[in-house]
Amino acid sequence: MKKFKWRLQRVLDIKQKEEQLKKIELTEITSRLSITKGQLMMQKRILKNMIDDLGTQNPKDRLAGQALFMKRSEVNDKVIKELSQKANELGAKQKEKVAEVLKVRQFKEGLEKLRAKNLEAFIKRQKKIEQKAVDDMTTYKFAQKAMQLMK
Repeated sequence: MKKFKWRLQRVLDIKQKEEQLKKIELTEITSRLSITKGQLMMQKRILKNMIDDLGTQNPKDRLAGQALFMKRSEVNDKVIKELSQKANELGAKQKEKVAEVLKVRQFKEGLEKLRAKNLEAFIKRQKKIEQKAVDDMTTYKFAQKAMQLMK
């Protein structure tokens, strides 16, 4: 049987590799987003712990702690804003990358379906060719035996 060769196989291979690369990029963005969200939660937790600690302190000692809290909270607020902005940017990049991966995957799946149809048609044609060859051989042998009987 003849070997199946599909003209668009290289395009399919390229799309498969492209999908893999985009998935890797998506994974990297997702991990960076997760790290950023973790850092953001840590900063918020630090502020919450500082407030909780101030609430449990003696009112006389609280004044010095409140001054320290105000200084540190400014820095933490800036860090929280930066981390929030970074998380939002990474979230937007993640959505874009997911859309790109889906687009490439749909294109690749369309090519795979087309390849499957072409392979099925190729197999049908090859079976017809083989069947015709078998039929021709049978007809030839029958005719040969019929000629021998007539002699």
